[in-house]
Amino acid sequence: MLLLATVNVDKGGEGLPLERRFDLLLRFAESRPHVSVAAVGHGRFVDKLEAIRAAYPAGTRVAFLLGFDTLARLFDPKYYADRGASLTRLFDGSECIVANRGKDTPSAVEAFLTRPEVAPFARRIHVVTVADGPRHRLGHRGARAAFPGEPIDELVPPEIRPSVADWGDTFGSVRHTRRGSAPSRLRP
Repeated sequence: MLLLATVNVDKGGEGLPLERRFDLLLRFAESRPHVSVAAVGHGRFVDKLEAIRAAYPAGTRVAFLLGFDTLARLFDPKYYADRGASLTRLFDGSECIVANRGKDTPSAVEAFLTRPEVAPFARRIHVVTVADGPRHRLGHRGARAAFPGEPIDELVPPEIRPSVADWGDTFGSVRHTRRGSAPSRLRP
């Protein structure tokens, strides 16, 4: 399932509007019968899990894909009245697949898993290493900053490129430019 959270505990509504994001997910899933798409109005992962559990058959495996920055926020006590109980519910019913991002090396992620508040759940957290290079810059801001004036088509699945071509310099066959300059379209 590709899950679009309409609420985020730390971020505002930046980037593409939610309707466009949802449309992209639907277009991506169209040719993949094993992929479903949903939107959820919960910011915390434990609440997202409860919404997923209510909609899917018992025994469905749930794995959240996150960047290391999100994993660190997941363990921040400010989001919970009882962090231990909430995280126990979350990790009893799901697992996390975590990618290192940017300056966060795989060894930094592994070290995080040994922290006392994280260690009890480490068996349900799987670290994947994302090689340095364009693919580790998953966000549009990271791609724009890393490749000003360069195409980033390889970061956009082919089935959604036509859908995003007219949406400015956020995605697609567009050259990313520095703030204040207009994007230039690429020719096929």
